[in-house]
Amino acid sequence: MEPFFSLQTNFEELHKKCKVHLRYYSTKQHPEHLHKLRVTIKRIKALFRLANAADTRFNNDKFYKPYRKLFKAAGKIREAQVHIQNLQLLTGKKRSAETEQLKRGIRQMNAAFVSMQVDFISSIDKRSEEIGEKLKRIKSARLQKCFATDLKQICKRVYAIRRADKLHSFRKKLKRLMYNNELTSAKNRMLTRSYLKAIDDLQDTIGKWHDAELLKFMAMQEVSLKNYLPALEKQCDKLLMETERLLSLLRQKCA
Repeated sequence: MEPFFSLQTNFEELHKKCKVHLRYYSTKQHPEHLHKLRVTIKRIKALFRLANAADTRFNNDKFYKPYRKLFKAAGKIREAQVHIQNLQLLTGKKRSAETEQLKRGIRQMNAAFVSMQVDFISSIDKRSEEIGEKLKRIKSARLQKCFATDLKQICKRVYAIRRADKLHSFRKKLKRLMYNNELTSAKNRMLTRSYLKAIDDLQDTIGKWHDAELLKFMAMQEVSLKNYLPALEKQCDKLLMETERLLSLLRQKCA
């Protein structure tokens, strides 16, 4: 019988993707490759957390450490890239004094990041075999139980959310559940399609709301951008209302 969870196989695939995206970015330095690298590391983090919940002998802190270092280094560059995108989105201008300054900073960070590529790959490769062997020993039944516990916690928290500032952290938990749902074979998914859609629609809307809030905050800080505030406030309110509607739908699924 095909196992519900195959953590070793999934980890090996994610580990390879991590190195591919790292090499692509180091060569071409396209923002999309950096984004994909960070998403892949998030998936590895979700997998490790599930493994550690199922078997405390799996040392999540030790095994994730080199990925965390890579994630943080990539995050500094990604933050600057997103800042440029937001400025261009707000102003409609591809170039400005601020975007050019940010681009110069990105070039400097890229140079340092690329010079560390070999060290990054070496550090994440160092324990990959050991990690694979540890994951191989974890029983699928334990993983199913831990996944079910995570889902119950999501359902418990969805009733407790009453403040907007709790949405972003809740979205991270939804994403982690979605990532781990994909660790099973297609025919053995733990979440039904309708359940998954409710979760995906909610996390996507929270993400859009959070992005709009960041744009609003940026406009509040810059005198030259204050004219954009009314439209941004309206957009944030609209997305927050949609988030409330989707939270209500997920509560119905959890009932």
